Amino acid sequence: MNFFQEISRIIEKYRNPRQLFSSNIAVFAALLLSLFIGYKSLGIVLKERALRTEVKNLEERVAKVRETNKFLDKEIAQTRSPEVIEKLAKEQLNLQKLGELVTVVILSASSTESFPLNTPSLWERFKSLILR
Repeated sequence: MNFFQEISRIIEKYRNPRQLFSSNIAVFAALLLSLFIGYKSLGIVLKERALRTEVKNLEERVAKVRETNKFLDKEIAQTRSPEVIEKLAKEQLNLQKLGELVTVVILSASSTESFPLNTPSLWERFKSLILR
């Protein structure tokens, strides 16, 4: 006789609910069922808590990315202006406008010590290589 047949036999034997729950097997089955339901509920609660934590972390990351996007949008808007393009062309590419004169400023003698002034010209170095 299996478990379910035993439960059915007990239910048939005790038609009155008071008599049913006075049986040890019925109390054990009710206790076992309540433990199972509690265990499953605990798993669901723990999973829900973990998901809430993950959602919170993801929302923080989204906020940081949006902040970075705003900053980058401002940078892009600034670099598209003609003044900034001209400034970068002059500083990084050493370009100049038509008709513009470039002035070279020579710093003090202490800054030129690392670059010797008496270096032979390219032609003189080439001649010395050939004539060796």
